[in-house]
Amino acid sequence: MIIKNSLFGTLITLLCFLPPLIHFITGPLGPFIGGYVSGMRKKQDRSSSPIIIGGLIGVFLTLAITGLGLPILLVAKSNTDSISTSMMDFIPISVLILLWGSSLGSLGNFFGQRSSRKIDTQKIKSNH
Repeated sequence: MIIKNSLFGTLITLLCFLPPLIHFITGPLGPFIGGYVSGMRKKQDRSSSPIIIGGLIGVFLTLAITGLGLPILLVAKSNTDSISTSMMDFIPISVLILLWGSSLGSLGNFFGQRSSRKIDTQKIKSNH
């Protein structure tokens, strides 16, 4: 269930980059939005840690972005001899993507779970 929620949060993060007019706002906040929506899901195991889900969102984002970016880099640099240098430059970028996705994904998931618990508590109180 943790992997499924993390993949769900990652998908939402990637979708935040699609709308062309607002992706400058939603794109950078995408991991937070994805983590929040993932935390609000009723199917989520409440014992799952936001840090684990956020970390997995960061890992999946890093894999997705570098999985797309590395081949593009290799094709763009295929005419030069500096491919190995460019690939080494990709490592810090991957680390930054991992930190960005993990921290915002964890924060969003924490607040999403918290909001979901508040809604559940309010429903229980209103039923009595």
